[in-house]
Amino acid sequence: MRKSQYLLFLTLPLLLAVILQHAGNVPLLTELPPRGNSPTPAIQQSIITVDQAFADHWHQHDCTPAEPAQQLQVLRRLSLALCGTSPSLEEVRRFLDDPAEDRLARWTDAALRSPRFAHYFADRLARCLTGVEQGQLIIFRRDRLRDWLARQLLDDVPWPDMVRSLVAADGLWTDNPAVNYITVARGDDEVIDTNRLTARTVRVFLGQRIDCAQCHDHPFDQRWKQQDFTGLTAWYSGAGLALSGVTDNDTQLEDSPCVPFSSEWLPDHGTRRQRLAEWLVHPDNVRFERAIANRIWGLMTGRALIEPVDDLPHPDQPVPLPLVVLGQQFRENDSSLISLIRIIAGSQAMQQSSETSADDTLTRRLDKQNALFPLTRLRPEQVVGSIFQSSLVATIDQDSPPIVRFRRLIAETEFIREFGDIGEDELTEQGVTVSQTLLRMNGKLSRESTQAGLLTGPSQLLSFCSTDDSLIENAYLMCLTRYPDPQELEFFRRQLQSDPAESVDDDNQRQTHRQEATEDLFWTLMNSPEFIWNH
Repeated sequence: MRKSQYLLFLTLPLLLAVILQHAGNVPLLTELPPRGNSPTPAIQQSIITVDQAFADHWHQHDCTPAEPAQQLQVLRRLSLALCGTSPSLEEVRRFLDDPAEDRLARWTDAALRSPRFAHYFADRLARCLTGVEQGQLIIFRRDRLRDWLARQLLDDVPWPDMVRSLVAADGLWTDNPAVNYITVARGDDEVIDTNRLTARTVRVFLGQRIDCAQCHDHPFDQRWKQQDFTGLTAWYSGAGLALSGVTDNDTQLEDSPCVPFSSEWLPDHGTRRQRLAEWLVHPDNVRFERAIANRIWGLMTGRALIEPVDDLPHPDQPVPLPLVVLGQQFRENDSSLISLIRIIAGSQAMQQSSETSADDTLTRRLDKQNALFPLTRLRPEQVVGSIFQSSLVATIDQDSPPIVRFRRLIAETEFIREFGDIGEDELTEQGVTVSQTLLRMNGKLSRESTQAGLLTGPSQLLSFCSTDDSLIENAYLMCLTRYPDPQELEFFRRQLQSDPAESVDDDNQRQTHRQEATEDLFWTLMNSPEFIWNH
């Protein structure tokens, strides 16, 4: 044996031990990060104000809201919304051990200060800002934009400041990542597609789809004319590409930029794009605050308050009171996305049940008025994230062992490629195809996650759960974030018992049977309808 082979032979067991230590049940016994803080008085008051707006709205429409949901249900909703996965068993156990009355708010605060949230939510924002197309790598770097957005979220940069940077940025797409909002619109002729930028700007920042106004007046909203689209496009006409990146050349331009309303909001100085940005984020522009409040509500609950998310009513038209108030509270809390998320997370509407004993007609009416928590299917990345997280006890985050993070990256990429991704229209309700169901049931990820292998949940529970009841309860908490009901517990308890046909003295047979029954338990839970809904 060569010396290098001999050293590898000696160090391999040590390497495996380190992997097992990080991926097994050891994290349950180590010191965990500090819990989050309670909401500030300002946030608490905003939550009360939003709750009152919903109460008035429900009273106006003669709706009695659903009862509060179980806290574990709400924890799962928040984890899916903020981190893209169901909570880990480690998180669930820690949450259950927290006696504080405001433990949901404190969990939310801790999550919002974590890179795990920032990276996931930045990806959600990047989708609405630039779509899902990859663009030309030489001038568009999606990863740089996403990392920049994550940093802005962690630093709690106000949304208007982020929008100013995105709309008016110049320089290189690597040195100034915000400029990727502009460079993604480069056309095949090496010129910035200003029509595309205009349509995206109004859609994302004002909550209105006006693409059709490129060619004719808007067919459904006569307030939007073709000349409005042309006037808005002119604000981007000076943007161009040079060796130094995106630059502005506002001189010698013949087109005249204009805005469709409230021209008094335009500042007198600055480049065209800087002036456009200031007009968009102006404190009196209620479209701006309502557009982001509606979108963030949709990302949090799975369904926007007003659908489609990019078709808000004109400010002169009736707007549901909850959205009006939510937009106002967003502004009053320094236009902070983090504060907006805290307010939504703590609201009664976010924490109410999705179930009711009412008949179908009344249930549909309650659902339409947001008097029930909206039931929506998980997005593809939430499905794969939850499958992978449910296969491990410890939380998967930036501190996880490299091998775990690498496995998740590969699994997520393969799964989404096969499952399909609806892209930037992720708030549009989509059905599930037969092929998607089969992939979830019999795909490689499902197979690997439910088998009692080296780094999977079944093997971990078999190792540290001393009783069948403990094993079943922990499996339910890992996969569905709830305890089994008595019937479910009894059913799987029988499945875990030794097969009567086996010899009671054969330990190997008993262990094999228990392992196979545990694998079946995980497979059943991960493939249950409950697993792929945000209830």
